[in-house]
Amino acid sequence: MGQAHDGLFKKVFGDPDNARPALRAALPEAIGRAIDWDSLTPIAGTFVDVDLVEKVSDLLFQARAGEQKVLLYFLFEHQSTVDLRMPLRILGYMQRIWAKHATGSRLPPIVPVVLHHARPGRSEWRAATSMGEMYELGPLAGTGIEGLNPQFRFVLEDLSQQSDEQLAARSLGALVMLVYAALRDVRVKGFPEVLVGLADLIRAVWAAEGVSEATGAVFKYISVVAGIEDRRVLLDAIEEHVGPRIMEDTMGLFETIEKTAKAQGKAEGKAEGKAEGKAEGKAEGRLEGARGTLLKLLGRRFGEISAATEKAVERMDLAELDAALERFVNGSTLDEVLG
Repeated sequence: MGQAHDGLFKKVFGDPDNARPALRAALPEAIGRAIDWDSLTPIAGTFVDVDLVEKVSDLLFQARAGEQKVLLYFLFEHQSTVDLRMPLRILGYMQRIWAKHATGSRLPPIVPVVLHHARPGRSEWRAATSMGEMYELGPLAGTGIEGLNPQFRFVLEDLSQQSDEQLAARSLGALVMLVYAALRDVRVKGFPEVLVGLADLIRAVWAAEGVSEATGAVFKYISVVAGIEDRRVLLDAIEEHVGPRIMEDTMGLFETIEKTAKAQGKAEGKAEGKAEGKAEGKAEGRLEGARGTLLKLLGRRFGEISAATEKAVERMDLAELDAALERFVNGSTLDEVLG
C-alpha cells in the first residue's frame, strides 16, 4: 500500500508543473507572492527516517525569491495514524537538508509543507503543527526560555477536511484536484463508487491533456488501494462510469507502459549479458595467457613438459597460476614451481 501512495505522489508532484500549484496554494499568500515559481526545480534525494519510508514520501524543491534561494520541502504522510511529534521529526529533516545543501555560514530558508489524508473514521489533524506547541514549560512560560529553543511551524494540507468546493476554489488545476480527491476518497468510498465521484475531474484532466502517465498513476493507485487485481475490471469501470474514450486511452497507455518496460528490461538484460560476456571473455583470455606463459617458462628451464604436468597446469585457476609464476623466479625444481 505504501508503494502505491509513494508512486502516485512522486509521479505527479515530482513534476514541477504539478508541484507548483500545489505548493503555491498551500503557502501563506505573502510567501507565495515572493517566490519566483518559474524557477521551481526539483532536487534529488530523500530525508525521511529509514523506518518510515513505507509510510512517508518526500520531495525537495529549490526556487528563487529575488536573489535569495529558498527550499520547499513537500512531505506526504500516508501512514494511518498522526505522528504526535511531527514538528520534531520535521526539524530533523530540515537539519539533514541544511547539512547537504547549505553553503558557507548562512542557511537558505526552508518552507516545510505536510500533505496528510486521514484514514476512514478519523477526523482532522489533532497533533501539533509548530515546535512551540511541543514544549512543556510550566512555570518557565513567559520567562524568555521560549527564544532559547527552536521555534517554527510547518504548513499543513489536511485533505480529509477539504470538500470538492474548497479544492476547486484554490486554483490547484484539474490534475492536482484529481490527485487530492483520489487520496481523500479512495479508502472511504471504495470501488467503483470512487470512480463515480471522480468522473468529472477525470474528464476535465482528459479534456486538458489527455490520458498521461500521471492520470495512469491515479488509476493504478485506485486499483491497488481498492484491491483490484484484474485490470479488465478497472477498465470496464472506467468505461461505464467515466467514458469509453477515456477507457480506450487508458488501455493504450497501460499497453505502452508495458511495452516500454519490456523493451527496457530486454535492453538491460542484453547489456548485462554483453558486459558479463566481455568480462568472462577477458577473464578466460587472461587465464589461457597465464597457462601458456607458465608452460613456456617451464619448458625453457626444465626441458620437455610431460602430459601430467600439462594437465596439472590446466587444472589451475588464475590465482594458482599467478602463484606458480611467482615461485618460478626462485624455484629450482618443477615440484617447487608447481607447489
